[in-house]
Amino acid sequence: MKNYKERTSKKLTNSRKRIISSIFGLGMVASMLCYSTASAHETTTILAKKLASNIQYTTSGRDLLSDYKKDSALCQKLAQEYAEHRTSLSEETEKKLNEMGVFDDEINDLSQEQLKSIDGAYNCSVKINYYEEDAKGKYKKMNLTEIDKAVEEKYGEEIEKNKENSGIKNILNKTIFGAVTAGAKTRATTTTSKSGAMKQVLWCVQNYKGGNVRISYLCTWLKRPKYKGVDVIGIYIDDAKVVPKSSSIKHICEYTPHGADYETKSYTDNTPAQTTSNGVAFTFKVFSNEAANIKDERILLQMSCEPKSKKIYAWGTYIHAKKNTTIAPGVSISTGGISVSVSASQSDVYEQITNNPYIAFSTK
Repeated sequence: MKNYKERTSKKLTNSRKRIISSIFGLGMVASMLCYSTASAHETTTILAKKLASNIQYTTSGRDLLSDYKKDSALCQKLAQEYAEHRTSLSEETEKKLNEMGVFDDEINDLSQEQLKSIDGAYNCSVKINYYEEDAKGKYKKMNLTEIDKAVEEKYGEEIEKNKENSGIKNILNKTIFGAVTAGAKTRATTTTSKSGAMKQVLWCVQNYKGGNVRISYLCTWLKRPKYKGVDVIGIYIDDAKVVPKSSSIKHICEYTPHGADYETKSYTDNTPAQTTSNGVAFTFKVFSNEAANIKDERILLQMSCEPKSKKIYAWGTYIHAKKNTTIAPGVSISTGGISVSVSASQSDVYEQITNNPYIAFSTK
């Protein structure tokens, strides 16, 4: 009987050990799972921050990082965009782009391939420029006062309405953005006409070391141009080669026909008017239905190129018709860039906007 009790006692002791060991093992697994989940979340957060830090930018307007001004219409618009996550990008990357001066709609216009490229960017540069037609009918760069005036005229109602949003109100009331850099940019008074103001955003994105570079060029009319003819949009590159059949344009117009709710017209064209190894160009008709209340008109050109050196150069090119033309001009691409060819009688019809955005992009 004693031996039986000892054997039973040993069995119970071993059974307890196995149970305790199992519980401890389950605890370890649960702990590992929790650690794995936390670790994955931490890795994702670190990755998003790393990707956002890989984005370089230059802008001729205000931004939320280095030239923030609380009563600036542009800064208020960007702060409101910053407060809400409205794109398919990671929130970290989207906020960083908002801080740099990019609107959510401008992000959402990009193709899914380009959005994935930006969110997984190994290397990314963004250039933002603003232009307006002056009293002589010439397009020139806008100063900060002119930009704010154009943004207020276009988005003022939306900005005021959004100020009632509690989340946005909290963002605007916090000093979380960069301070104004005194004397960094000229703050001249506005001397422009009421016609034709444009925002241009040029992107260069590389996903991995030695990979191709995706280039996007988006032009948004902040003010309707006086003339609505056939315009030209293009990208010219140097020290790189255009990837065949990689280019397309997307023409978007949000408008209200005869006082109805806003509708969106959008079409895509994959056939450029001209393409060479150094660039692509498309022609398109500016939306001209004056019976409609036009909220936004944007033209997006996207393409890919193969770098031939450690630094490539990309120029956005926008050539505007100064008459209500309906016939597309001839387009040529040479070592001097993109140009149009017209008859002698139409030599004054087209004007290339000076100081179109340009990026010297260091590839990796």
